[in-house]
Amino acid sequence: MNLSFSFFDSRVVNGARVKQAREQALLTQAELAKLVSVSQPMIAHIEQGLKQCSRELAERISGKTGTRLEFLYQPSGPTLPFGSMLFRARADVSAKKLSQTYSFATSVLQIFQHLASHFDLPTVKLRPVEGTPEEAASQTRGLLGLDPTRPIPHLMRAFEKLGGIILSLPELPGREAFAVWEGNRPVVGVGPSESGDRLRFSMAHEIGHLILHNSPTAKATAEREAYRFAGELLAPKGAFTDDVAGLLTIEKLGRLKQKWGISMAAILYRARELNLISRRVHERLIIELTPFRTREPQGYDIPLEKPRALRQMAEMLYGSTMQVERIADDLALSVPFVRATLDRYAGEDDIAASSRRRKVISIQTARRKRRSKESYSNLTESAI
Repeated sequence: MNLSFSFFDSRVVNGARVKQAREQALLTQAELAKLVSVSQPMIAHIEQGLKQCSRELAERISGKTGTRLEFLYQPSGPTLPFGSMLFRARADVSAKKLSQTYSFATSVLQIFQHLASHFDLPTVKLRPVEGTPEEAASQTRGLLGLDPTRPIPHLMRAFEKLGGIILSLPELPGREAFAVWEGNRPVVGVGPSESGDRLRFSMAHEIGHLILHNSPTAKATAEREAYRFAGELLAPKGAFTDDVAGLLTIEKLGRLKQKWGISMAAILYRARELNLISRRVHERLIIELTPFRTREPQGYDIPLEKPRALRQMAEMLYGSTMQVERIADDLALSVPFVRATLDRYAGEDDIAASSRRRKVISIQTARRKRRSKESYSNLTESAI
């Protein structure tokens, strides 16, 4: 996968960038046309490259979509194969909102690719796996170098270590995550969450799609298989069975949640799925969990995970302060968007505060690339 691309100055508005700006603003062509006082066919023709707009119109489009004027003049950036993207979203989410998610994802990918063009990314070791979801999850644990009897310490960083890209997205109601292969590189997009266990399960669920579904699969079937994969990946049957043995109570569910990093409800579901508890016990605990349907007991909260690779590269290229304004200028993106994006990734302080190593991917200083009087380190894979 070639992750390098460059921008050039142009006096011509790029229709693809107009479409991207419009979709991020959650506007239809007709809605944007009304806001900028032109016809809907005019916007359609601009986006298709059939007509060029004046600078005055470009300024109005920029203002109404909240993007920088320079952004509309940039050549087309990175793209993701929209048709094969698998979204984890509510059933009532409209096509317009899914397009918005896609457009935001391409903007975050643009930042990632700009940074990655200065590095050699880790070799991709994740790959599609044949077999049942449980067999695939077991093999994936092996690829991740994980003990089959222990919880996963940090799923996001384990995924990045194996060459995966995580696009951390702004809050988009009803849309939690998506998965897609970009060439041979696996990509997961995730939105923010207030629940560490739900975020981990969403991440595992999307990895399941990447591993299992590289050919057309009915959506309902794909979702069931991804759930089975996520359950086995996060809580392997053998070790999980041993932990569930004995009397199962709300307090025990809480302790298991803290150990395995999945919700109490998910633990209860998996215990029933594996026939480790009777229907009667399952129904009793469901009733006891009813008051915690929207918020499980706080004493058993799971810390939120953050991906690391994008921000680590930014720190290496732009310094620990990351010079957000410079990154934004380099990409013709707004400063607030770039700052918010970087904040969704783990910084050096986040890593230092944990017991894990500071880097997701190690910085090899033996070979350097010099560009514009700056030295850039070579990024290679390393154990977390």
